[in-house]
Amino acid sequence: MKFIKSMSTLIIAYSIILECSKSNDEKIGCTFQIAPVFLNFNVISTASGKYLFFSNDPTYQIKDIYFFKVKDTAKKDTIWPSVDGSGTERTFKISPDNKLLADTLMMHIGKIPADKLIVKMKNSDGPCSNPIVSEVLLNDVKLNYDQEKARFMK
Repeated sequence: MKFIKSMSTLIIAYSIILECSKSNDEKIGCTFQIAPVFLNFNVISTASGKYLFFSNDPTYQIKDIYFFKVKDTAKKDTIWPSVDGSGTERTFKISPDNKLLADTLMMHIGKIPADKLIVKMKNSDGPCSNPIVSEVLLNDVKLNYDQEKARFMK
């Protein structure tokens, strides 16, 4: 009897935890899986409008870009962006910390001074929301974050 009561309590608790309200009358199940947040971006020359990494004649090599968390003052944990796509249709991709409302990174490109990158997150709309990128700032200037891709002007 004790076992059945424990199982009933467990089943009820599980159902309450996994249900999200879609409307007053309808319930849907939500999972606890949180999808990672990614920021896709390209770096473009302010002077020429040319892609600095992914062009036929790039100014920088992929190995020339890396990030550090602002709090990593010893610069021990280098964050290397991954690359999506092929040819000149490539973009960089980084995964900001989606447990924070905003993740602040220092972006290093070659030997030019570092830039401060702030990636702000919010929860997506819908009954079972996940964190998504809501705003991107480079050196405290808000960037146009369109079609899930940002363009950093350097």
